[in-house]
Amino acid sequence: MVFTPEQQQYTLELDQKAASLRHSIQDLRLRIPPAHISERLPHLHAHTLTSNAALALQLNSHSATREQKNSDVLNMKESAGVGLPQAPKNVRLFSYNELKSAARNFHPTNRIGRGGFGVVYKGTLRDETEVAIKTLSAESKQGTNEFLTEIDMVSNIRHPNLVQLMGCCVEGRNRILVYEYLENNSLANALLGPANKRIALDWPKRAAICAGTAQGLAFLHEEAEPHIVHRDIKASNVLLDKDLAPKIGDFGLAKLFPDNVTHISTRVAGTIACTFNYLKSVNEIYISFQIRHFA
Repeated sequence: MVFTPEQQQYTLELDQKAASLRHSIQDLRLRIPPAHISERLPHLHAHTLTSNAALALQLNSHSATREQKNSDVLNMKESAGVGLPQAPKNVRLFSYNELKSAARNFHPTNRIGRGGFGVVYKGTLRDETEVAIKTLSAESKQGTNEFLTEIDMVSNIRHPNLVQLMGCCVEGRNRILVYEYLENNSLANALLGPANKRIALDWPKRAAICAGTAQGLAFLHEEAEPHIVHRDIKASNVLLDKDLAPKIGDFGLAKLFPDNVTHISTRVAGTIACTFNYLKSVNEIYISFQIRHFA
């Protein structure tokens, strides 16, 4: 425990008072004849106990006050972001306690999904903003600064058909990502989820979702800097907002974790022809959409 100069001075004064009290008691013992020690001893003990009790109360009060001040200082630092890693200018750093409170202690009823990287909870920040809080289930293979650099890169990639990364938490071993919250969950949930959560999608809505997803992928492949190949596009990674507009999630995260953590890898898998055909199919869908839309 580190004391301030004032606290050190106060502790020194208490120690001096205690030493003086001990010397006084010893002096009294020497002056009292042995025949009277037995009858006066209870009074001396009572005096000693009273003085020691008073000193103990003072010390306990001082300790409690010091701990309260330390707690207040820690809370002030957390509110001000002091002690947290230095984040890039485009990354908002959240404290673990802030996200824990937003997700109601990560209560199971707040769980809205689970993916290859971790569990997702719905949360409400202090300003009433609703967010999706993804607690990463594996430790990143990168250090804090490298992790924040990658998060900064992902947060800078913005498109109407991509889920926006709002910030993260990197306290201790915790790695938590904070995304915008999308009201209609995932396309997989809308099509194949529980009956009470399914959404009736007519063909025009389905076509719009397909076209929006293709636009998001085309942006990642050709316009984003650096270019990103998603490699795990599926219905559960296509999220729907309140207007059923599609937004692709979980892009740009694979390189943060060891390859054995998830089936996703940052290495090019399969033959060059297969990879080319995958990208070619996405681009053909996007080009076809543009031709039909603007023709």
